[in-house]
Amino acid sequence: QDPRHAFSRAWKLGLAFLLAFAVIRFFDGFGNVRPRMGNTWIDLLNTVKYPPSMTFTLLTTGVNLILLWLFSRIGQRLRPLLQPLLVFGRSPLLFYVLHLFLYVGMAHLVAPQGTTIPLMLPFWLL
Repeated sequence: QDPRHAFSRAWKLGLAFLLAFAVIRFFDGFGNVRPRMGNTWIDLLNTVKYPPSMTFTLLTTGVNLILLWLFSRIGQRLRPLLQPLLVFGRSPLLFYVLHLFLYVGMAHLVAPQGTTIPLMLPFWLL
């Protein structure tokens, strides 16, 4: 319920995951499905996604936790600027249903009596 408390440990846990990833990947220990082929940064970050290796899971979860913490901090400071986005983001179903009614209204304006499928093809492609 309290965002500050909920995300307070996310950066620490994310950093721990990234540290565990670095140790496992650097020493080619347990958790590597595919060992490193070279000593470049790309080789260090080249992990196996399917099936997910331990290094892939640690890397992605660590980065996601740090980003989650960072966005929660930024969101608290920019709340007045982001309030309109929050309102629109909470009501996607309303806009989805409204756009369906808009399409029906436009169809009645273009062809009040209805039309055939070949005549509707240009509108579908539009």
